[in-house]
Amino acid sequence: MDKENKKLSSVNTEQAVLATLMSNEGSFDVISGKITAADFVSAKHQTMFRAIAGLANNNNPYELEAVYDWLGRNELLGSHGVSEQYLMQLIQEIPPSMFNLEFYAGLIRSKSDRRKAIDIHKQAIEMLESADDDTADISNEVMDKLTGVLTGSQETSYQMVDDLLLDLAERIKARQDGGTPFIKTGFVTLDNKMMMSNGDLVVVAARPSMGKTALAMNILSGV
Repeated sequence: MDKENKKLSSVNTEQAVLATLMSNEGSFDVISGKITAADFVSAKHQTMFRAIAGLANNNNPYELEAVYDWLGRNELLGSHGVSEQYLMQLIQEIPPSMFNLEFYAGLIRSKSDRRKAIDIHKQAIEMLESADDDTADISNEVMDKLTGVLTGSQETSYQMVDDLLLDLAERIKARQDGGTPFIKTGFVTLDNKMMMSNGDLVVVAARPSMGKTALAMNILSGV
């Protein structure tokens, strides 16, 4: 791994997160929705996180034995170097840390966002050098993609089917209980402050070139 990539990834941090998840019941709740498998730079760590998330989202235990079994059933043992020996090595050599779990997950997400931003800028340079599109159009496209990275709604990102089904189940239950679930904008902090419902008139106002259109488009993509 070259010097640039070392600044944009941390294998030790990824190992610490995985070891903690497999060692502590309920630990997945701490980082659920904050990172995805795609945020891990190591392919084998992506596979392991998929196993843990798949088990957790089905309300199954995700300790070492369960993860090993899930990988075997899904024919992923040996994929990208994931082996029983490596799983055991993580548990035995990497000290789990519930205290630092959320912080470590934040580091993984931050480095992942930075890698995505760098890729977007590289694509922008290629477009500016070779495309016939207007410079302003290219700049707007780049800004939209960068906004997507920051809000977690980039077109190339994805959500697990289990996560989508859980959200749907929550909405159905709310309706059965007589409640009206608030409309989610995709911005958790904004949701907590606005609690927007059907029929509300929402005005997005700011000075020119502050990102009003990008914000509105990202909200629309999540409504």
